[in-house]
Amino acid sequence: MSNLVSFSNAETFPVNGIQKYSPKNNNSQIVFDLAGSANQMLDMASLRLVFTMRVLDGSGTQRPNNGDVLTTGATEIQMDSRTGITGIFQNITFMDQNNNVLESVNNMGRLMATVMPNTMSRDDYNCWSQMRYGSYGARQDQQNIAVNGDIPQCQKLYTGMTLSKPLPFSVVGKLKLQISLCNSSQLLFGAQAAANTGSTYELRDVKLVYRVLNLPQPISLPKQGYSFRHFGSFNQTINSQDYQNQYNFNTQNTLAVINTFVPSTHVNSYAHNGFQTSKLTNKVGANYTTEQNINNSSFLKNSLRSPLEFEIDERVYNDRNDGKISYDAQRSYYYLDALRPYYQLNHTLISPASEDLGGGYTSSNAVDVGQEVYGLGIRYDQAQMMAGSNFSAGNTYLQRIRSGLDGNSPNEIYSYVYSMKRLVPTPNGAVVIG
Repeated sequence: MSNLVSFSNAETFPVNGIQKYSPKNNNSQIVFDLAGSANQMLDMASLRLVFTMRVLDGSGTQRPNNGDVLTTGATEIQMDSRTGITGIFQNITFMDQNNNVLESVNNMGRLMATVMPNTMSRDDYNCWSQMRYGSYGARQDQQNIAVNGDIPQCQKLYTGMTLSKPLPFSVVGKLKLQISLCNSSQLLFGAQAAANTGSTYELRDVKLVYRVLNLPQPISLPKQGYSFRHFGSFNQTINSQDYQNQYNFNTQNTLAVINTFVPSTHVNSYAHNGFQTSKLTNKVGANYTTEQNINNSSFLKNSLRSPLEFEIDERVYNDRNDGKISYDAQRSYYYLDALRPYYQLNHTLISPASEDLGGGYTSSNAVDVGQEVYGLGIRYDQAQMMAGSNFSAGNTYLQRIRSGLDGNSPNEIYSYVYSMKRLVPTPNGAVVIG
């Protein structure tokens, strides 16, 4: 950015500004308009949502009393400590001034439940994560105490566009940011979470802060356009031992695909933590209690295995000959590599303790034993050059998962496709390609 003259820090307030936003009051959408001149660029990585969060019980008047800190009787209303306050986001959408969608990511909380524990260490959670994401990682007890009071937050927004380079205002004219909040029953859980009409949360004093880069002259969009990163999201139900799901991504430069699982009845349930990244699980009666390993998995493009020309087979390599299953390292390797190139990955919460393999930290400061950091994924950008695989023009993606599911225990599979797209100039304005 050799032509950069200066930068300026700015803030803006919602165009639909109200005193508080809450899904319980049907005020769950927050909209911002970001405008600038033709010689300015928006630093996408600088976007931060500033607010104060408050959790209330079913009466709508009382705060939680997790841990009975008031010694008046506990009111247990909790949120996932690994995802933290990032779990509030159901959808984040970016649009240009003509309401053309640039990126729209659904089930944002599940995406963060996937990304954060895979790319952040125990020390990260104990340090900066509490300030950036409102998450305490292994310390569910600390997360619970934080929920008892108001939580001021300056939340980093994590989407493909906010991981991209600065965006010239001349490309979009005006950038619209639309945030939809998730249901209270998806974010909150605990013994008293469902009491009365169900606990809820609200956001107060909401605004957006960001940084603008000032250039000496207007910026024209090159012929190849403005390249940006993009997340797409999909959701299906998996319930069979031999499961195959097919998606039409319609992306020309697909970099990676990641998947996580959760029992179906744990979604939007005050009785369960809907942001856990557990193994596939069978029911015993009405309760999901028996975890199942993925025995075989493969990724296909147009019915041919790609980019791996072989099936990931964990049936033999994990058998410890003592009736137990050891860590399925190959599945985990490709999953972690999909999120961040493996050679760059030096922070993660995965440990012998998190996967319940024995060893590791076992004190109250440690990862919750047996709370897996589990998923399935693959990287198509094998050379780490932002050059992936074309899944447009009828090219289909299919993944096959063989496991111990019994056919009577539906689990949800959340899939996210990470790709590169471009804003290309036309006589009628910029259009999204890719």
